[in-house]
Amino acid sequence: MKTQPYEFRPQLVKGKQGQKLFAHFYKEYNPVEAPEKALFDFTLSHPHPLSKNTKVEVKTDFFASGNMFLERYVVIRGQYYDGGPWRAMQEDADFIYILKEYKTIHWFNSKALCDFVEKSGIKPIQGAPNKDGRYSIGYKVPFELLEVAGVLLEKAEPDGDLMIKRRYECLGNSIG
Repeated sequence: MKTQPYEFRPQLVKGKQGQKLFAHFYKEYNPVEAPEKALFDFTLSHPHPLSKNTKVEVKTDFFASGNMFLERYVVIRGQYYDGGPWRAMQEDADFIYILKEYKTIHWFNSKALCDFVEKSGIKPIQGAPNKDGRYSIGYKVPFELLEVAGVLLEKAEPDGDLMIKRRYECLGNSIG
């Protein structure tokens, strides 16, 4: 099945919706939007209790497939740039993955997540192309696998007007 090219700018608008959701449900971290040219989305007043990072990169997905697409590279005019948790790792930022349809927030240690995916044997695939020619290469990883892999710090899910937050033991605490 061939994926239709998408427009980049509307995707940015959708991503902002996820960032607002994160800022709303994690007010206790006093998230402050990063400067426009930064490679992460928020600076936090203090790290998550299971992390040492005070920066986060937020990715919002609008397709409930049972899988998380983790962008390894963004390819622009033949140049490869780190994407997703790999870019977050370079910035010493945690990686937040929001599944917008369910308002579910996954908080990852980016280094532990990248290490796990690279060692998992999952093969990278090309993501949906953009109408301007750019595209991504990444990994399609089942959510269930990530919840038992020791890379998830916290998962938050709605329950009525509340957000139930469940913390996980993360291998990333010993990785750094």
